[in-house]
Amino acid sequence: MSDAVSAFGDAIASAGLLAPETIEADGRLHRYPTDGKHGDDAGWYILHSDGIPAGAFGCWREGIGQTWRADIGRKLTDAEEFASA
Repeated sequence: MSDAVSAFGDAIASAGLLAPETIEADGRLHRYPTDGKHGDDAGWYILHSDGIPAGAFGCWREGIGQTWRADIGRKLTDAEEFASA
């Protein structure tokens, strides 16, 4: 799972946002500072670890929002594709 968490953090950084120091893959919405200032909570993410790791992240201040899904090294089956929709 740590590979998926790391890849998720990399995706956040690739979007031009400061990634959170700690990422929890618990399926809950988390808010964090994207400008490094204490008390800022414009950044958000949610990461699910069940099945194929997937989530979303963004920054309300910057108007950024993206989805993410782990690269599992193969094409998803129809059932997997349907479940992730």
